[in-house]
Amino acid sequence: MDHPRTAPRTPSPISHEGGHWTVERVERRVVEAVDTLKRLPVPHVRRRVTLWPEFVRDSREAYGWETARLRLAPAAPEAITRLDETLVWLRWLPRLSQRILWSRASGLSWRKIALASGKSPNTCRARYLAALHGIAVHLNEGRPEKALARLSRRDENRAKRG
Repeated sequence: MDHPRTAPRTPSPISHEGGHWTVERVERRVVEAVDTLKRLPVPHVRRRVTLWPEFVRDSREAYGWETARLRLAPAAPEAITRLDETLVWLRWLPRLSQRILWSRASGLSWRKIALASGKSPNTCRARYLAALHGIAVHLNEGRPEKALARLSRRDENRAKRG
């Protein structure tokens, strides 16, 4: 018999639906976060408020000469919640690893990521996998010190060398 004042315990939003966090699951979640962010509405600021209706400014606009703008379906509320959780995960990583992880999840090639970061594609791949692994370990054990300290130490050592 349940006590009337105690609600059944629900899992925390960061907990997963059973099972172990793996690199693949974390990667899917980051890719989903990028997709969800694309589906959020862009804030629209109107310069002037007027009661006049919109009108055709050019003859080409009247006949459909402009390209059609297709919109993505809006993001589901659950996807927005998962996006918020995933953005917290990125804060556990060094800045360069955040950029590499987000860029790859956005669909950029390793070559473009390497050019933007100033690292080689192999180094970017290694940082990407290390970031995914660090997040997975943190989610499974709840200790970022062990999982993510290597990334910070690696950054510090490279800064000292050059």
